[in-house]
Amino acid sequence: MTKKQLIFPGSKTPDLQLNSLKIENWSLSTSRPDNFTLIIIYRGLHCPICRDYLKEFDEKIDKFNELGTNLIAISTDDYKRALQSFNEWGLESINIGYNLSPEKALEWGLFLSRGIPNSSLKIAEPKIFVEPALFLVDYDLKLYFSNIQSMPFTRPPVSQLLTGIKFAIDKDYPPRGTLKYLKKI
Repeated sequence: MTKKQLIFPGSKTPDLQLNSLKIENWSLSTSRPDNFTLIIIYRGLHCPICRDYLKEFDEKIDKFNELGTNLIAISTDDYKRALQSFNEWGLESINIGYNLSPEKALEWGLFLSRGIPNSSLKIAEPKIFVEPALFLVDYDLKLYFSNIQSMPFTRPPVSQLLTGIKFAIDKDYPPRGTLKYLKKI
């Protein structure tokens, strides 16, 4: 049985390998950005909030690239649903990874949900799917920032992410939230 884990900022992330629409056998360890890789975990084709959120990332991908930040959006959807999302949502540039296993999702500390027959878009949800998250991973494969959610609502604004990444780079700002335990002072 796979147990949900917590990855602390400043810690090395588990490797992540999967197929994507743009790169067969995409791997976090070979992504090699100038500064960061932003992993956008989305629920899947059935999620209208994910659609709107990914469209915003897609529209601003050049701004992330200017900051030396690679983007990939990943879900538990299969190839067919990932391609359908890309095409029907009008995405142009963002790389879409698919077939994230539930076991790998738990290794990354993600929440999983059981599907229901009809989503708000009247599209059947997968039997098991991942809830949204963001992981900003530095070029040394260490977690810099994470935002893990159990519901599709209230995502961090894309403009704030851009501002935060720029600040982190310009100020050489360290990752926060790195304490794993407390010592007596």
